[in-house]
Amino acid sequence: MGLAADVGTLQRLPKITGNESFVKDICYTARKVYSQEALQIGLVRYSMLFLIRDVRGVLLQLHM
Repeated sequence: MGLAADVGTLQRLPKITGNESFVKDICYTARKVYSQEALQIGLVRYSMLFLIRDVRGVLLQLHM
């Protein structure tokens, strides 16, 4: 998913993540931010990758 830098996005991101240097880094370099890093920095609330892994673990425990 991409994020367009308009309508105040660049002003809000440091407040959301609490890390202005991270925001500058991704904006200036346009590098990819993968799910684990986005989760750690507060850019996303949850990651489907980790959610699926957790659900799979619970299902395997129930099956045993």
